[in-house]
Amino acid sequence: MHAVHGRLQLLEKHCQKQYPSRLHWTRTWHQMTQYVLVLPDGQRVVHIPGSSDEFTLAEYKTFTGRPYQKLTLFVCHQDDYEAR
Repeated sequence: MHAVHGRLQLLEKHCQKQYPSRLHWTRTWHQMTQYVLVLPDGQRVVHIPGSSDEFTLAEYKTFTGRPYQKLTLFVCHQDDYEAR
């Protein structure tokens, strides 16, 4: 995870130099990066586990029976997720 974080920091610094305007940089940054939401077991989040219902945080909370502050989900760079 640290290597990914370092790579993202380098990309972020590059974008800041290329696009000094914060608004322009933010738009470009979000267009350049793609992330996926991952469950603790490593599954990519598309549906509520065990159903065909589209994933929503509220539905996942109901499914797990846990409060929001106890839910664990990970944000992963799409390239890193596909390379694993």
